[in-house]
Amino acid sequence: GWNYLENDAKNLSEIVNTNEGIGVIVFITESCNLRCSYCKVMDMITSQNKKSINAEAIVDSLLECLNLATGLVNVTFYGGEPLLKFAEIDKICETLSEKSSRFRYSITTNGTRFSNEIAYILKKHKFVVGVSMDSSEVIHDQNRNFINASNSHSTVSVNYRRMKEIGIECGPIAVITDPTKIPEMFDYFINNFNEHFIYLKPLDVVGTENIEK
Repeated sequence: GWNYLENDAKNLSEIVNTNEGIGVIVFITESCNLRCSYCKVMDMITSQNKKSINAEAIVDSLLECLNLATGLVNVTFYGGEPLLKFAEIDKICETLSEKSSRFRYSITTNGTRFSNEIAYILKKHKFVVGVSMDSSEVIHDQNRNFINASNSHSTVSVNYRRMKEIGIECGPIAVITDPTKIPEMFDYFINNFNEHFIYLKPLDVVGTENIEK
């Protein structure tokens, strides 16, 4: 079962114990450097009253998960844009891995934040990385732009290619705003990245509602 773990580390009691282990989504930051037109947490990322990160509380709560299941504890970092807090993520994973070998890590990122230091952290902790990219430049840049309204596709595609080249386990996550474009989207990922598995998220399922805070 999956549960959401906010920065204040609440609601751990709702995590479901399964033989396969448990999954926890950690909202590591409420900030984001993009302003996607279909963002479902726009109120959160544009709020002037964002929660501060308490890395120690997150670690403590995740360690409690070891007592709630006998299998792996799969931790997914989410935001906002989680790689804005890559140093805190590194510290959290470092501490958890010192305590137990049962932790596994993944992250959902918009792909705009990448550097040698971030690459080292992702590889060190064996992250599985989901990169939000809505296929081609024309389709992607219709909705996924920086705060200053500049396009993000060129940055994301370069960073994604670099992740693949250096051996980071990663895959694309594409939001479908126009179902008629699905074949074109598949062709883009196959022809440009030799991808044969793309995680598609229909907009009518993703929605534009805001998550309750």
